[in-house]
Amino acid sequence: MIYTNVLSGFQEIENQRVQRNNRRVAAIIESQSSNLNNNLSDWTIWDDTYQFLQDNNSEYIKSNISQESFISSGVDEALFINKKSDILIDFKVNRPLNEKSDVSDDLKSHFSTGSALLRLSKKDDFKKGILKIRNTLVLFAVRPVVKSDGTGEAAGWVVFAEYFDKKMINSMQELTQFAADMTLWEDPHIPSDFKAIKSEYINNNTLIRNSKIVNEKIISGFFIVKDYYGNPQAIVRSDIGRDINTQGRMSMGKLMTVLIGLGLVLSFLQFVLMNEGVLKKIFTISQELKDIGNSKLQKTRLLVENSRDEIDMLRININTMLADIEASQSQLKAEVEKRESLVELINSIVVMLDSSGNISMINKKGCEILGYSQEELIGKDWISTVLIPEEQEMIRKKFLELINSDRMENCYIENSILTKDKKIIIYGWHTSIVKNVQGKAISTLSVGNDITQIKKEERIKEDYTDNLKRMNDVMIGRELKMIELKKRIVELEKNT
Repeated sequence: MIYTNVLSGFQEIENQRVQRNNRRVAAIIESQSSNLNNNLSDWTIWDDTYQFLQDNNSEYIKSNISQESFISSGVDEALFINKKSDILIDFKVNRPLNEKSDVSDDLKSHFSTGSALLRLSKKDDFKKGILKIRNTLVLFAVRPVVKSDGTGEAAGWVVFAEYFDKKMINSMQELTQFAADMTLWEDPHIPSDFKAIKSEYINNNTLIRNSKIVNEKIISGFFIVKDYYGNPQAIVRSDIGRDINTQGRMSMGKLMTVLIGLGLVLSFLQFVLMNEGVLKKIFTISQELKDIGNSKLQKTRLLVENSRDEIDMLRININTMLADIEASQSQLKAEVEKRESLVELINSIVVMLDSSGNISMINKKGCEILGYSQEELIGKDWISTVLIPEEQEMIRKKFLELINSDRMENCYIENSILTKDKKIIIYGWHTSIVKNVQGKAISTLSVGNDITQIKKEERIKEDYTDNLKRMNDVMIGRELKMIELKKRIVELEKNT
């Protein structure tokens, strides 16, 4: 009874982990979609874009439409549509401008004349979500193009799209630290485990179970990806390690060993000792264990008497086993809380960037120094948000070298940051690489300190040294001229 109840509890914990991971997958998709929409707003509330959709001027394309303009925003394709639903620009990353393709044509068909996706009631309205395009999925965001002051009618629309491909699946793996895979809903060669989930969803219009035990070490979670219209278009599977179950089984094995030993002792005492006092204690322990199994209270313990005889030592051992089970469930939570507390105690900026340079964590002190809230910074590109424009290209190059290097583990770098109120501060950064279990760099962790005053004092010392050198050069030159003049006077006196 106890063994079954405890294993059932471990199974419930595993299911909760699967559900949490599925929520993280949904949050990642929503975050990517929101980032796409946020980047899009910079283009649609802009007078230059508004003018371009009216006169289709080529200067706008030359000045603004480039690979660099979209790669940093995570955009794979961008459509610029005028009021007549004419697509003036179809830009695809790493492809020639307005190049035709089946995927691109299918995407444009969703935003043709009369499309419901272009029916935006307000000037600041938008639509975002997922669309099925050929044999792939895309995240999209569409906004009307308006003047920066909000006057006048919308001149058209801009659509940003990001392909839901292997790149995004890899991003999910980096953020969740679990292996992930995706299969399209209509894939004719859908694997058997995905097929079972699909059948369950079709029969019940929902997922009754969203997990499947693969073996003793892995349990898989399944998440249905739906498009903008609410139709299922793909299934994402993530494989989660069953470390809690493994530790629990080991602890339960120890507990069962103790219980078996208890049974042997009981049998021995029944036939040899036949002592009512001993038998009574044995029966008491058996009843207490039964109560623990039925109560499902994790912190229930056996009562240990003061006699400290063999039976009480057995109670202590059983309590130790129960404590091991409780510790295995709370260890992970305690470690996370400890690390978060230590970070918040540091009186410096502490920031973690993912492999793309986006902010995945920043402490409260960092937000206080920069003048932003955590909500304003999490998910944003660190370099373009915080660094001064003059140093962004140089720092991005160094970041990519650091994240892609197999040898470099940490480094020190100095650069200027720009706070929300436009104050420039010079910071020195100690940066370390965070790697996954395969040894691949997945993020950086940096601790920065304000060195503005130190740099100012260094410049003052350098200027002072330069002035002393110039004065010294002037004095030496003057003395040399005086010596030469004296020699000349002596020569003149001799000649006279």
